[in-house]
Amino acid sequence: MYNMEKFVKAFRLPKALKPRRRTIVQQRSCRKPLAFVRAITAAGIFYDAVREWTGPGKSFNMIVMDISFFDLDFSGGAGRYAALPLVFGHAPPDAVHGVITSAAAGSMHHTKGKPGPAREAMLHSLGAVYGFDPARTFALTQIHSRDIRAVDRAAPNTGEAADGMITIDRAVTLTVTVADCLPVFLYDTQSGARALLHSGWRGTGIVLRALEMMAAAWGTRPEAAAALLGPCIQPCCYAVDEERARNFEAEFGGDSPLGPVTVRRDGSRPAISLQAANARLLAAAGVRHCSVCRNCTFTDTRLGSFRREGAESYTKMMAIFPAPAN
Repeated sequence: MYNMEKFVKAFRLPKALKPRRRTIVQQRSCRKPLAFVRAITAAGIFYDAVREWTGPGKSFNMIVMDISFFDLDFSGGAGRYAALPLVFGHAPPDAVHGVITSAAAGSMHHTKGKPGPAREAMLHSLGAVYGFDPARTFALTQIHSRDIRAVDRAAPNTGEAADGMITIDRAVTLTVTVADCLPVFLYDTQSGARALLHSGWRGTGIVLRALEMMAAAWGTRPEAAAALLGPCIQPCCYAVDEERARNFEAEFGGDSPLGPVTVRRDGSRPAISLQAANARLLAAAGVRHCSVCRNCTFTDTRLGSFRREGAESYTKMMAIFPAPAN
């Protein structure tokens, strides 16, 4: 048995958003450190990401990554939307947040930046709740790439082909659509710059491009950035072919704060974890604060899912990133 009192310190947060957050404050030598980390990960506890290990009973180096797990709560949005908390430092858990719409809200499609009826109605409703102008809400024609556009209030909102946006303009609200793919939110806690990304298996790695562009434009440092990994299809339901699994593991595999990037159970087809891959990239880049949604779009019928609903009738959910209120 490991001495949990020695290694773990709990942080109490307000119950409104219910993130589960823990930190390992000291672990310089441990007989089985990787087993320890995996054990507390399985329990849903936050931990410091292990990057290098010199062997059993010896010291190993760590990157501290503060991970807060949370579950979606649609009760505050009449079943149509839920807030996603970006938790970092001593900031209140609702100080900076994203939003995700549900399947009940309808499909949030748009054409060249022009919203469909359900999307337009939702943007006006959310604008009233979160204080943003629907007319300054930007959208993209998503192409499963690592391409990113920088936008501000003067930029044309014509639905350019890309899968991410960055901005420092507080008047601008960013959106992407998802239905199994992963929405990724990045927030610079010093400059207020934001990024919102659509990261499927083809586009994994877009987080690094976003950090590079934010650093070049506004001096964003990864250690000052907070990340949020929203709802997506989880590895329990994301079986892929052998070639895709091998390629994904080769490019993004290794120690991740969220466990294996590729998973195989009982001789079944391999599965991949979009969240684990992105968490590994963020941790390696130096990001220290990450909020992680535990809901699976395939098993949670409140959410849209390409795999569950089918190509002809799946629900496009909208991820929204407004500027913080203060």
